[in-house]
Amino acid sequence: MLDPACGSGAFLVAAQKTLLNLYTALIGRCEALGHRPILKWMESERAKHRHGSTETPAAYWLKKKIVTENLYGVDIMEEATEIAKLRLFLSLVASAEKRDQLEPLPNIEFNLLAGNSLIGLLHVDAAAFDKGSGADKKTGAAGQERIEFQQSTGAGELGMTFESKTAPTQKEKVGAHLAVVRAAKYKELLDEKNRLIALYKEAPNQLGAGLKDSDVLVSLRRTIEEKKTAAREVLDRLLLAEFQRLGIQFQQATWDEREKADGKPEKRPLKLDDIRTLQPFHWAYEFDDILINRGGFDAIITNPPWEIFKPNSKEFFLQHSELVTKKTMRVEDFEDEKSGVLEDREIRDAWLDYLSSYPHLNDWFRTSTQFANQVATANGRKVGSDVNLYKLFTEQCLNLLHTGGRCGMVIPSGIYTDLGTKQLRKMLFEQARISALFGFENRKEIFEGVHRSYKFVVLSFEKGGHTVKFPVAFMRLDVSDLATFPNDQSLQMPVEMVKRLSPDALSLVEFKDGIDIKIAEKLSKFTSLFGDPSGWMLEIFGEEFHMNRAAGLFNKRGTGYPLYEGGMIHQFCHDYAKPDFWIEELKVRADLLRKRAKRCGIGDTAPKDMLNDSDAHRLAIRKIARNTDTRTLIVALLPRQSFAGNSLSVSFPFEHSPDQYNSLRHSLSETLCIAALLNSFVADYSLRSRMTANLNTFYLYQLPIPRLTSAEAAFRPLVERAARLVGTSAEFDDLLREVFGPKGNHKTHGCTDEAGRAGLRAEIDGLVAQIYGLTEDEFVHVLGTFPLVSESVKLLARNAFADAIAGRIT
Repeated sequence: MLDPACGSGAFLVAAQKTLLNLYTALIGRCEALGHRPILKWMESERAKHRHGSTETPAAYWLKKKIVTENLYGVDIMEEATEIAKLRLFLSLVASAEKRDQLEPLPNIEFNLLAGNSLIGLLHVDAAAFDKGSGADKKTGAAGQERIEFQQSTGAGELGMTFESKTAPTQKEKVGAHLAVVRAAKYKELLDEKNRLIALYKEAPNQLGAGLKDSDVLVSLRRTIEEKKTAAREVLDRLLLAEFQRLGIQFQQATWDEREKADGKPEKRPLKLDDIRTLQPFHWAYEFDDILINRGGFDAIITNPPWEIFKPNSKEFFLQHSELVTKKTMRVEDFEDEKSGVLEDREIRDAWLDYLSSYPHLNDWFRTSTQFANQVATANGRKVGSDVNLYKLFTEQCLNLLHTGGRCGMVIPSGIYTDLGTKQLRKMLFEQARISALFGFENRKEIFEGVHRSYKFVVLSFEKGGHTVKFPVAFMRLDVSDLATFPNDQSLQMPVEMVKRLSPDALSLVEFKDGIDIKIAEKLSKFTSLFGDPSGWMLEIFGEEFHMNRAAGLFNKRGTGYPLYEGGMIHQFCHDYAKPDFWIEELKVRADLLRKRAKRCGIGDTAPKDMLNDSDAHRLAIRKIARNTDTRTLIVALLPRQSFAGNSLSVSFPFEHSPDQYNSLRHSLSETLCIAALLNSFVADYSLRSRMTANLNTFYLYQLPIPRLTSAEAAFRPLVERAARLVGTSAEFDDLLREVFGPKGNHKTHGCTDEAGRAGLRAEIDGLVAQIYGLTEDEFVHVLGTFPLVSESVKLLARNAFADAIAGRIT
């Protein structure tokens, strides 16, 4: 059993306890049945642990057996593995009832090892190893001039003879040893390493407690380490060759003195030292008996890191804590005054070295066959997403199991929702049998220091075969629910349904019970918001002006067009908060038109009559959203002559066509209809069941949104109500005139009183629920998934639904 990100050993200690209970139960059962082989084995073990009149408790030696034979761990922090060993030792000692029952502590230095679980060789080409080790050379390494080596390998053993005119130095002794190891055939090297480790593990029992740190044991451990050091050098060279085969180069970060900013990276070939810095853990060597002879681990349990793999100021400060203390600097100072802080040469060099440690590793994670499922594709195109460590560990765990081996891991809920994890879901569906997926929210602070709305999942699977269906639970609050999950009443998620409801992304919808599945089936009959030509084909622009990169264009004088941000809008409301910034349109017009011309296939030069997107009303959708918020899907119409920051997604109002570039994709009435549908409880419910945090176009495009036309009875009632909610200022009078005729304006038709607006929104919700074909029970269930919405609002919506069904809303 392995934890590839063991940290201080919490999971391994828990596994030890679980395995002890399992051993004890099985032994008890065998004793009750009189199973002679087990009874004989038990008597033999008791005899080994009987010292005179003192007998060591079974729990003690069973734990000892578990620790030495069953548990393995790896962590990139050596200190963490040392703490893990200590915790296992303390758990072992706690099983002794008296001091004289204690036995020598087992040697588990080679069960729990330090290294990077994500970097290293899973398989080793023995021929390449022999060639890289210098097995064909008959002389020592360069610099060993006073020693002549002769290699002679007999059957099953290693041989070495050497002559020296003077006594060899320590360096030469090490060189001689390295030469021998490098000359060894790979299998012989593994056999010798494993033989020595077996001797080392058995030494405490053979030598006794008083000789734990004897010269014999120290010498044996030193010999093992010397052999490992020599082997790792060759393995690192093989890993370097693999990086080079993939065309990966080192990218040295630079500093632009003139711009006082990060410069263009300078590329160079990777060196062996670059590989060593990564702390690679070569699984095929360190745990060769398990990986090669057994085909992999029987079980893996882990809670891997969840960080995005990219430079982070806080991480930089943690890694350089001594430098930070020396310079009396805060992380806030660095983030706010980066260019000024980096005037300090020592800090700048450390920062550039830190930045340089990422690109080649990032390339490895994206191109290595070891991580073939990290890059997702949708609609035939690769989908860009950040490399996340939990995604890498998910795939690595499957790599490390043998067929039939099982894995259980605690990871973020993005594993079943995000587009960036689509390929991993496909991997699990097609190469494993998912046995359980239990999702829980951190509202009760199960994980301290993590936001209460953050969601996690306990995922378990078996390597091999494929998944047909699997038990699921979502949005649970109590970890104790895991004790009875899965059971006969657990909701089953068919993979066929996942593919049908989310064909492009394979995202799981967060069903809580059977009624969710019935509702999802009804919603799936409607076209998606974008992608289906028979649907709305509403195309979304994710970023018009970035709040950081475009900050130089902003002013607070009120000059130009207002810049809308996410917090400034709410459902049907464009003036939820006042703007902080404005942009002078003339300064950006040419650049925006050039981009429009490119989208239309015209080229870099825009026609003189081409309109900009800001010349039309556009739908704006708040991007900062969680499915645990009061409402998640927040949509408003922006007035003409306005811009949007990157916390809003906005619709493209015009066609992308070289000859119809000023033609609206949707009429104002159709745009209002879309706003009404998106702001409904049903559409929000559908979205909340698919996403966790940060609303992007991927989630929006999947939404099933009815494509209504003006000929349908529900179209006009929705448009009129949306128009009255949106048209509360003169900026929307043109919209009101289109809907209500030439006399329409914000004074005569705009609704501003709260009671009136609540009634109009409730009627929209009732109409939309009717369009989707929901029953009253199903609509009540939908409303129940919004716990922070007031009961009075839900009651209005229920009453409006009854009116819609009765035909009383026109």
